[in-house]
Amino acid sequence: APCQNDIICKDGLYCDWENGTCAKIRPAGAPCSAGNECGKEGSCQPTNGGGFACAPLPKEGEYCYLDCAEGLRCQWDLTKSTCLPGICTQL
Repeated sequence: APCQNDIICKDGLYCDWENGTCAKIRPAGAPCSAGNECGKEGSCQPTNGGGFACAPLPKEGEYCYLDCAEGLRCQWDLTKSTCLPGICTQL
């Protein structure tokens, strides 16, 4: 189906912005570029080869690029990024 965002696509699908249609979510290890192709439970992470691939969302204490498992935030510093519990996530 045609799409402009992931909300329009059914469960198990994402909006492939390159061709404007819903496509099947990619499994762990599959190449990715935009991040949404890995689904809600996945994350587009850098690989050792210099590219990006879908991976499960990182858990507490694990390396993160942008995303973490629910309830965690990717905390950046100068040497590495780690998933940690969010501080003051609600007021």
